[in-house]
Amino acid sequence: MSFQRVFQSYLKDTLIVLLGTLLGALFAFLTQIQIARNLTVAQYGIFSTQLTLLNFLAPCIGMGISAFWLKAYGEEQEKAVRWMPISLKLVLLTSCLVLGIIIINALTTKNLSFIILLFFSLYCFGQSVVELVGSKYQIELNYKKFSIIQLIPHSLRLFIVLIIIILGESGLINFMIAYGVSGFLIVLYGAKDLINFFNQKALSNKSEIIKILDLLKKSFPFWSAGFLYLIYLQGAVLILNFLVGAEQVGYYSAAFVFLASVYIIPSVIYQKFLLPQLHKWAYHDNKKIKKVYSLGNKLMFFMGCIFLVILYLSSDFIVDLIYGDDYYNSILIVKILCFAIPFKFISSSVGAILSTKDYVGRKVKLMLIASIFNILLNFILIYYFSSIGAAIATVLTEIFLMIMLMSLYKLSYARKL
Repeated sequence: MSFQRVFQSYLKDTLIVLLGTLLGALFAFLTQIQIARNLTVAQYGIFSTQLTLLNFLAPCIGMGISAFWLKAYGEEQEKAVRWMPISLKLVLLTSCLVLGIIIINALTTKNLSFIILLFFSLYCFGQSVVELVGSKYQIELNYKKFSIIQLIPHSLRLFIVLIIIILGESGLINFMIAYGVSGFLIVLYGAKDLINFFNQKALSNKSEIIKILDLLKKSFPFWSAGFLYLIYLQGAVLILNFLVGAEQVGYYSAAFVFLASVYIIPSVIYQKFLLPQLHKWAYHDNKKIKKVYSLGNKLMFFMGCIFLVILYLSSDFIVDLIYGDDYYNSILIVKILCFAIPFKFISSSVGAILSTKDYVGRKVKLMLIASIFNILLNFILIYYFSSIGAAIATVLTEIFLMIMLMSLYKLSYARKL
């Protein structure tokens, strides 16, 4: 295949993934706005707290195997099928453990029904299916299906939330039910493809015994990276709720919606599209890795600065337009948070490369340091400055993590290319 055809194919795939993910981000953004507008600030804080907890639990189902699959297939190619039987066992085991945590939370949470919280938790299992099935499509380079599975959850939630609002049934309980329904439908939608993926037969007739512990050793660093990322990205919500209450969570969550929407851009480029290729290039084409690092950092910094300026200058207008006077306190939070964007964009570029070969373990150690740094900052700054302190902690953590990741690449990874 000629270079031109290869380039056209990559461009087409990139546009498909970009379109699907951007639409998904838009739908997620609109969903959060509608929920925030139809709840009090305190109720939105309660909703955000429970949603954040489920976002922490979703990656625990499978303990990072969706990301490990990308590495395994990049390194072993067809032979990676050998990991499938034990992957199924790990998913079932971790699903039971997550369900146990969900039940404990439902039993101990005050002012919310046990049944409602259990039903709401179906969102968590839906998110897990999206990640697992999404990895299958990435491995197959089927970016059309990958875009669809990424788009469906956000489309469903927006549709159901709008129906609730139109029917005049807006309320915290009904919005939680909406998320539960969407999670249930996503599990049904992805179950067939996921089961078929698990049931692949190995190329060799020789039976290879792989234990769950063997798989955990391989997947745990990937889970750790994702989980630690969530800690320093969303941990502020839980700490805010613990220290100052649901109302401040509402202000911070309303502001963070904008940041999360912008963060979709580097996620699409690196995690959704380039990562499977990066795993291959890391083992077979060092020159491309160097080019991706150099060009990627420059492009990410430039794009990040553009989004920083746009969001900073428009924050007063968009917060007032979207949320109204009730969320006036979110404006300053948005202004502070937008300074994290360029550093996050660069970290996405460097971090994706450090997810290849055997560097993910070192990357995890840096993310652990960043998470501890973030938690300590949040407890100190939230205590004195409430939600403003949480925003400052987020920006400082992004800067700190970017410096550490770039140092690891230059001092270790680049020297071995």
